[in-house]
Amino acid sequence: MTAILTGPNRGALEPQFFAALIKGLGLSKSDIGVREDPRQWPKLRELFTKTFKSKTRADWEAIFDGTDACCTPVLTQPELEQQGFDQRPPVTLSDSPGYALDDRAAAEKDPAVKAAMGQGPGVEGKGWEDDGIPAGKGGEEVLGQWLGWKRGKEYDVIKGGLVKKDASKL
Repeated sequence: MTAILTGPNRGALEPQFFAALIKGLGLSKSDIGVREDPRQWPKLRELFTKTFKSKTRADWEAIFDGTDACCTPVLTQPELEQQGFDQRPPVTLSDSPGYALDDRAAAEKDPAVKAAMGQGPGVEGKGWEDDGIPAGKGGEEVLGQWLGWKRGKEYDVIKGGLVKKDASKL
């Protein structure tokens, strides 16, 4: 089941919106109690969870569509893509260990679009293709390669950890 995002602490904060939410959920004020009381929040979370799980996302979309309940479906990545949302990272870190998004559909339309080494899910395996750097190994080399930092100037090694030095902003 795909999620619906709402809640007393997230969306329907003002009384009229909360009333619309409660109405859509088929609940009453007596079911809710005093929603401003933090001690009630675990009970509310449980009640909302149980209630939302009682119907499909499509059912809830039909119930809340056109209301002021501050309730919206959480779309899956394929659903976002079908609607034309581009989730490509705003920057590509060209020397990072993963690949940028592999946008095959865009590449078919425009040959200039292709995946590049960088941030985000990508070409090989749709995710990071890196074993990581074990603690205490490779950090100084990465700082030198990526940022041009040198030990003693931009950072020091203290108790085995790399610590950025305070530097004047002038």
